[in-house]
Amino acid sequence: PKSSGVPLVMPIVGEQQGWRSVLLPSVNRTVGWAPPTGWAAVELHDQLVVHLKTHQLVWMRDGRVLHVWKVALGPRRTPTPRGRTFVLARTTSQDRVYAGVDLLALGGVPDHPELVAPGLSNAHTGIHAWYDSSVFGKNVSNGCIRVPKAAQQQLVKLAPGTEVLVVD
Repeated sequence: PKSSGVPLVMPIVGEQQGWRSVLLPSVNRTVGWAPPTGWAAVELHDQLVVHLKTHQLVWMRDGRVLHVWKVALGPRRTPTPRGRTFVLARTTSQDRVYAGVDLLALGGVPDHPELVAPGLSNAHTGIHAWYDSSVFGKNVSNGCIRVPKAAQQQLVKLAPGTEVLVVD
């Protein structure tokens, strides 16, 4: 239904006897079960794949590559969480470090919240623009995926529930 007033759209990743297995927000790499009724299915066409080794974010629609960008990721201490997550919501930001573009909050959270910067330990990981292009291709974030401003201006149009797959 809703979390903090935001409608939840979670990817369905399995089905058993009418129940649907969905990715959970706030618990990395974990699924929950939705009953057969009380919710509506929404067809999603987009998927984001983050390649940790090459620092690439690939945007796909219906299995076809639309865009590929060089991104910044988390270092060993505060890694970008591997596995499946999803776009939870769009968050408004006019902050200069985020290049004045809204952020995409993901369903995932830092694997080691005690190690991230103060004030971020209870935050979700996200996809957001970054003001300094010298970071792309490096491991410098608190686990978020930093993208060029032009990329984020396109990505903020993604629907909640869009699957994000973070792989080696």
